[in-house]
Amino acid sequence: MEFREKLGMGITPEKRLKGVNKLKSSSTQILLSIIIPFFNVKDKIGKILDCLKQQTDKNFEVIFINDGSTDGTAEIVARENSQIDCDGVRLINQDNKGPAIARNAGFEYARGTYVYFLDADDIISNCLVECLELGLDKGQELPNVIVFGYEVVDNSAGTLANPKFNSWRIGTVREYLMAATTSRVGFGYLWNKFIQRQFIIMSNIHFEKFNYDEDAIFLSQLYLKVQSISFSDDILYQYVQYPNSLTHAKKNYYESVRSLSRLNQITDELSQEYALFENGLQLRIKLRLVFALVRKKRDLSSDELSIIRALLKSIKSIHQYISIKDQIAALCITVLGVPGVRIIQFFL
Repeated sequence: MEFREKLGMGITPEKRLKGVNKLKSSSTQILLSIIIPFFNVKDKIGKILDCLKQQTDKNFEVIFINDGSTDGTAEIVARENSQIDCDGVRLINQDNKGPAIARNAGFEYARGTYVYFLDADDIISNCLVECLELGLDKGQELPNVIVFGYEVVDNSAGTLANPKFNSWRIGTVREYLMAATTSRVGFGYLWNKFIQRQFIIMSNIHFEKFNYDEDAIFLSQLYLKVQSISFSDDILYQYVQYPNSLTHAKKNYYESVRSLSRLNQITDELSQEYALFENGLQLRIKLRLVFALVRKKRDLSSDELSIIRALLKSIKSIHQYISIKDQIAALCITVLGVPGVRIIQFFL
């Protein structure tokens, strides 16, 4: 039985309804806008098209953004979208501008109460929209964000992880950020969250133009403004690791440092706002920025060394939830300072 089919089993309405909120009027309001940017994924787009066609609840719309594809992906979407039984499918074509700008473009056309930013090469449960519909409690205020579980799969190694919450319930942003530190429940991932559309509009937040980590930067800004957040124990998304994806591709040094510097700035604000000092999440981001700086092939400039020194001062503990490799590297940097940077350059 495939992932998207098996997730429809064993999930009762009573379980979904526990402690969360629902639309006051659902018959004329689109529940969910699914926003999918894509670029040259003709060999992978078929899976998500199948998932959309097989949704058990039809109260959703789909907005595809063709981000300058040249391999025929747009033609596949145009040919197949009429088979998606929902409240509407739209295909937007634009020159290649990257996922951040593409998501902003798609959001402009969204009409749903919630929006869901989805990647084109992954898989969702056939019950994704149904679980949102049944998981909301009538007559109460809508949560700004609903977070659900997901499954991480490698094409060759199988299932690697399936982080989730224990029950449907209302929580706090601080609780979620602490959980993201300890159990990797998707702090910077868009694809395990339904986000209230009006909340995004009122918060005046958009995706900033970064090639990397633009989703984590967007979400970090949202966390600073979120008033209500709910957790779902449903696993509704499958993240498939592909060796040639943008996430695993070799990154441009300057773009990586630029995006991580911005993410480091915002997570520092989060730590101040929610008293998350010395947490593993913040430490991992600072380590990533240090590692991005030291992966340079040429000598580091004096400005870059100054940045590393400042980051070293803020890395005061080795957190148990980072990887063994990162613990060793962080220890080397923390104890030896900038000379430790030079040492780990040989191993990165």
